[in-house]
Amino acid sequence: MTLALPFTGPELRDEAVDRVARNAAPAFNDLAFAAVCRVAKRRHRFIVDMVWAELGEAAPTHEKRAMGAVMVKASRAGIIEPTDEFRASEQRNCHSNPRRVWRSLWRH
Repeated sequence: MTLALPFTGPELRDEAVDRVARNAAPAFNDLAFAAVCRVAKRRHRFIVDMVWAELGEAAPTHEKRAMGAVMVKASRAGIIEPTDEFRASEQRNCHSNPRRVWRSLWRH
């Protein structure tokens, strides 16, 4: 007998992305999205570390995973797209974890 799960993997992922976006500091989502747009205008390919650097201290948040929700939002808006490439993070606190390389869909 096979039990059906109440949610699919993609549905669970989308719910988690929505949840972290809701729990971010109020101004974070808008300021981080604007930072993604600025980086995408300047660079054809980039990692999220570059977005964090662009954002600086402008929008602190206790929920760092909210940046993932911002990247998904920018992807759905047609501003960026994920690639199959990864680079090591340059942020000391990330211990060189692999970061996805994103491609800007804006003309350069």
